[in-house]
Amino acid sequence: MIEEAIGTKLNCPLEVNIKYSFSVDIAGREIYIPKNEGVLQIYGSESYCFRDQLLFESPLIDSVWRKYFASFTTTKKISYLSFNVKATKLIGNSSFYIFVDNLSPIQIDSGYTNVRIEASASAIEIGNNINLSCKFTQGTSNDYKIVWTSSDPAFLETSRTLQVQPNKNTTYFVKATDSCGYYSYDSIQIIVTNPYCFPNPATSTLTLNLPNKAAEKIPELKIYDAIGRLKPVSIIANENNKATLDISKFAAGMYIVFATYHNELHKFKFEKIQ
Repeated sequence: MIEEAIGTKLNCPLEVNIKYSFSVDIAGREIYIPKNEGVLQIYGSESYCFRDQLLFESPLIDSVWRKYFASFTTTKKISYLSFNVKATKLIGNSSFYIFVDNLSPIQIDSGYTNVRIEASASAIEIGNNINLSCKFTQGTSNDYKIVWTSSDPAFLETSRTLQVQPNKNTTYFVKATDSCGYYSYDSIQIIVTNPYCFPNPATSTLTLNLPNKAAEKIPELKIYDAIGRLKPVSIIANENNKATLDISKFAAGMYIVFATYHNELHKFKFEKIQ
């Protein structure tokens, strides 16, 4: 058995106990195959010229270019890679050559999550706040760039912790990226349990959302101003347990909506602003 190796230093080290993956294209030189056989091994180490951990070993290499995929979990910090050609069978004084191309960036494996969301609750009543924060299996929040998004396209936050007040069922996502560009995701869905109206305050339209007992219209709606006067209701849409009202002609101030639905009376308070 004959072995030859070359090494390289990584721009950013791989941290301990994290699952990484990469791909690489490999082929053998045709004139030496099939009489000679060999494999490619890729080792990782914290110091130069060491082989601390075997990260990848190919099957026997033939003369056809093939893409191979590797996935591994580091057992110690890795700063160097060593590419080792191991000839498992040589005939006479002949040689065995392996060609390597298209080594992909080494990334945190898609199945590994270094960041996790912690929430003060998984379900809330409308109008209440919920606290979201990041927890990391490696490092602290100061080691990462944090980006929060949600199922609402307009939502974007970059703080380590945040307080949200969703007015409907909402999924929140966090992406944590370290200084080497490695990143991981997590998500959480917050369930809003009560009927609600939105937006609040409102300028021109107000939407009521009631419990999903049946996909139907809300049969009775009444709006009163702050001194108890009944206001005319102009309905834009009313279906699937939701009603959208035109309030563009209302004066600025506080109003109360009463919605009768499945023999239940629901009360909403909202503010009209100019």
